[in-house]
Amino acid sequence: MADWLLIRLPRTAEQPATWLTVDPRGNPSGPPQSGPLSLAAPRAAGRRICVLVPGTDVLLTEPEVPMKAGTKLQQVVPFALEEQLADDIDDLHFAIGKRAADSARTPVAVIQRALMDEWLTSLRANGLEPE
Repeated sequence: MADWLLIRLPRTAEQPATWLTVDPRGNPSGPPQSGPLSLAAPRAAGRRICVLVPGTDVLLTEPEVPMKAGTKLQQVVPFALEEQLADDIDDLHFAIGKRAADSARTPVAVIQRALMDEWLTSLRANGLEPE
């Protein structure tokens, strides 16, 4: 199993990111560090990357989705949430989690697509490719 580089993105671009390397069991392999993402990039070599984003930018929800939706979840979930969201579903990114075997509820994280694209662009510009 590979070590991880955990990166916490700031709420605004002017603030520094923070990061920490951990072993496969989650034990820190050094102190937390902060600064621009370019300083975190060298720590990524040979490690898996997990990025934590500001919780205020993410909506966590569990819509009821038919069990038989199966592989079409990515298509069904936005429409299951459409009436609960203020934004157009085409402007949002939906990250679908694994549902419990005995539940029709599916965990979903919803975020502005433009914000997700901004984060990914910034990470990739600094040589960071998150899982």
